[in-house]
Amino acid sequence: MNQIEHWSHQQHPLLLRKDEQQGLPTSFTCEICDEYSVAVNDELYYVCDSCKFYVHKSCAESPRQINHYFHPSHPLTLFTRRNYYCDSCHQYFTNAVSFKCAQCNFDMDVKCALMPPITCESQEHIQHFSHQHPLPLVQDVDNRNKTKLCFVCHLTCSSGTDYGCTKCRHFLHKSCAELPREIKHSVHPNHGLLALGVTHAWFTCSLCDKKDGQTLLFKCRQCTFQLCVKCGMTVKGINSIRYEDHEHLLCFLENTYNKLGLCNSYDAYCKHPVLSNATEFSHTQCSIFRCLDCDFKVHLLCGPLPAVIQYEYHKHPLILVDSLEEDNSGEYYCDVCETERDPRIRLYYCEECKFFAHVHCVMSEMQLYPCHTSDAELINYDQIIKVLKGDLSNVELKTIGADFWNFSEEAVLLAEKVQAKSSVTFKDLLNTALSEAQWLTQDFKWDASSHEENKGQQAVSQSTADQLNLTDDHINELLRLCRYTEVDFSNFTNTLKGNFYSRWLKINSGDLALKVIDIEGYKVPFTLAPVLKVLLRKYKDICLHSEKSLAVKSIALSFLCKVVKQMHSTRVQDITKDLLQDWYFYVEFSDWRVSLKVNFLKQYLEKITRAFFGLQLKKVEADVPTILSKKIDELKHLRLQYETKLQECQKFRQTSPKPKFVNECLNEATKLEWKTAIS
Repeated sequence: MNQIEHWSHQQHPLLLRKDEQQGLPTSFTCEICDEYSVAVNDELYYVCDSCKFYVHKSCAESPRQINHYFHPSHPLTLFTRRNYYCDSCHQYFTNAVSFKCAQCNFDMDVKCALMPPITCESQEHIQHFSHQHPLPLVQDVDNRNKTKLCFVCHLTCSSGTDYGCTKCRHFLHKSCAELPREIKHSVHPNHGLLALGVTHAWFTCSLCDKKDGQTLLFKCRQCTFQLCVKCGMTVKGINSIRYEDHEHLLCFLENTYNKLGLCNSYDAYCKHPVLSNATEFSHTQCSIFRCLDCDFKVHLLCGPLPAVIQYEYHKHPLILVDSLEEDNSGEYYCDVCETERDPRIRLYYCEECKFFAHVHCVMSEMQLYPCHTSDAELINYDQIIKVLKGDLSNVELKTIGADFWNFSEEAVLLAEKVQAKSSVTFKDLLNTALSEAQWLTQDFKWDASSHEENKGQQAVSQSTADQLNLTDDHINELLRLCRYTEVDFSNFTNTLKGNFYSRWLKINSGDLALKVIDIEGYKVPFTLAPVLKVLLRKYKDICLHSEKSLAVKSIALSFLCKVVKQMHSTRVQDITKDLLQDWYFYVEFSDWRVSLKVNFLKQYLEKITRAFFGLQLKKVEADVPTILSKKIDELKHLRLQYETKLQECQKFRQTSPKPKFVNECLNEATKLEWKTAIS
């Protein structure tokens, strides 16, 4: 065919020519592949003489649609000139033709698309699925001053030992090039193998939350689960850990990419306005327990830790305790690092030697005592990370609050009950009760937007922070308290109680999602089940005289258990007015709305309120004078500065005669101050 109508040049037909024909150039640039060519021998190409338009014969006769092994999912279609990024050679093309998969937004330049596959058996030359071109061993000849970063791990490649395409600057470590194309991962067992693939877009690892792009990733073919290469290859044997405050199993992740903010633990330190800034917490913030089923996350310090460990430099086993004050000195130290510790945060402790250790100080030296074994059966581990990643079948793990409830065995049984797949959540329980008790929506709000929820949390945190910092307004409030009489205190308590009749409480989304289980006929979130068992054992059936439905009584019991658990885990010195108001709210709701027998809690609250009041008065005696003295000293310093400046002003006024230049400026100002700038 000597003449064709071609899509690349629709204005005129293209004629087939040879270089030997008179009037044709000896060199040209192909309008399809953009390659500069020199016409030799009998090479054929198509040309439009009037437009000076040239195309290789092979390019002109190439198909408009191809199936390519580099993108097997869909055919690639030849598109007209435009700007694009080639997903094969990783080069950016301007106003060029491409083979494109519109469905995947995948582009290949013509040269890459038409290049035949190369299979290389030599160890000095490979063909890798991540790159169209062959990859020889990297030679440091022409690129001495250019960094060669591995496409997979983004670390520097070495000359002579790693592979790379210097033209496209696509490099691979030998180990990264030999990654398996498919893996089976323990954290995602339901959908079979994960496939190794190339991504040029940003993605987030489903395990460590690291964001990455221009790399390889392991991806599930059936869902959106995806892993970065590090997680795919280093945590395949990760453990499934039972956590009694969550229905699903958790996995432990060491040193995640991002620090976790607020975690989902019921008694988390990160939710405490003071403890969240503690040294103990900051040292362990990047290691977490995570549920892949529902993205439930818990900090290492807030989650399940070995109940007993052996520290290399101490002869006795160390026991994990929730908190410990060895005396009333107010000064508490870690015997490992010899720095201060917060007595409200869990630690490892030897009672016989009075030895105290931060969790983070013994993390790298931990050895594990399996429960129900003798000392002779001690299993050694180099660090707590290996404990949590090792065989946990005989390991007793302890969560925050276990010291308050001596029900470790029952807690396990309760967790197993939840695993029986209870389908009812606390939100379902609330919705069930609405047909009988529409007034629930007057007392509580749920399903509010995240913005409203965050706004409420921010207000509480700010109120707490003001109290801790003793702002001027809080100092004024404290000074008013010190003038209270018994009658004034009674009015203060009545105000706390009366808040139930003038406000509502937000039920957060985490509580709504908790599965409820049956405890002696009542349904409560499984996280509160041990508390309810204690209440029923100690105070019998406090719902006996209530005529409300089982659903309403269960809701009230859930709120009471929440209060009891919070009261057990909160030191009196950490109680704020906001927290007291919430506790009174739940108790008044249970009494007035549901007619539960809550006198025992009212007595506790009255005692706590008096202690709270007394602690505020202690601040008037101790903290307020110190703060006010400091403010006075600051004012004295400011007064001295101002007095010095005032003396300089007076000295200037009294100086006579003034310097000549100063007098000239003053005279000019007197003449011109009431005139326009140009007159």
